[in-house]
Amino acid sequence: MQLILSQTYCAFCDAVAETLNKLSGVTESIGRARAANALAHMGYHEEAKKVMTGYDV
Repeated sequence: MQLILSQTYCAFCDAVAETLNKLSGVTESIGRARAANALAHMGYHEEAKKVMTGYDV
């Protein structure tokens, strides 16, 4: 799920919105990696693979 800010009014606002969208993607990626790591440590390797590849578990 990415945060998408679509209505901005100036170049600065556009830059801030773009930065926030990129940050949202990075934090989602980090969260997926941590969740997959926890699942793998518990022995749920198939579920971990699904989390990392983006498939619904």
